[in-house]
Amino acid sequence: MPGPMSDCYVLAPDRSAYLALKFLDQFVPFREPTWDAADPVDVLGVSPDSSFEGILEFLEQHVDRDYSMYLRNTGAGSPYYAILAYREDGSVIFGLSGDEDEQAALELLGRLEGFAGSAGYWSVEEAPAGSRGEFRARVETQHR
Repeated sequence: MPGPMSDCYVLAPDRSAYLALKFLDQFVPFREPTWDAADPVDVLGVSPDSSFEGILEFLEQHVDRDYSMYLRNTGAGSPYYAILAYREDGSVIFGLSGDEDEQAALELLGRLEGFAGSAGYWSVEEAPAGSRGEFRARVETQHR
């Protein structure tokens, strides 16, 4: 894995667990969570027996919850991480971290935009936007 990484983000069309899993299966089919197993229990209040899918379903149903998950790609190559950023305004931001090179970032962003069917943005080592409004402002700034 290289040094600094580009972070590419799109606004998900919906908050469904199905779509989140489809995103992960397409871009990082071999993955592992980077968070402690107790974190969703402590932060979200889900059952300690909840599966990953159960956590996604909980977040789908509780649209006012703000919670981010980073998953490491255990397969070869870029993207190195996938990000699911659930926002309290009901939005979800899908993200991928890949090579810092601008051309590689633009290619990864293009694939991500194709998946989501909407425009996104990329940056270097930057957390996802905190809301739908902030996301749209970042997209607008980058596409000027």
